[in-house]
Amino acid sequence: MLGTVVNTVAILIGGLLGLLFGQTLPDKIKKTVIQGIGLAVLLIGVSMALQTKNTLVVIASWY
Repeated sequence: MLGTVVNTVAILIGGLLGLLFGQTLPDKIKKTVIQGIGLAVLLIGVSMALQTKNTLVVIASWY
């Protein structure tokens, strides 16, 4: 339960900071941050897919 509360608070704080400071950041920095987050998510997904013992579930989840 604590993890859910911490995650909710982090999302709210991040959203508020994005609303307050998002307009002041240049588009190049915004694009770089989004690409970095996407790369991190891809890396986490691939590393978790490689750790699984049931590869059929991983293959089926792509579709």
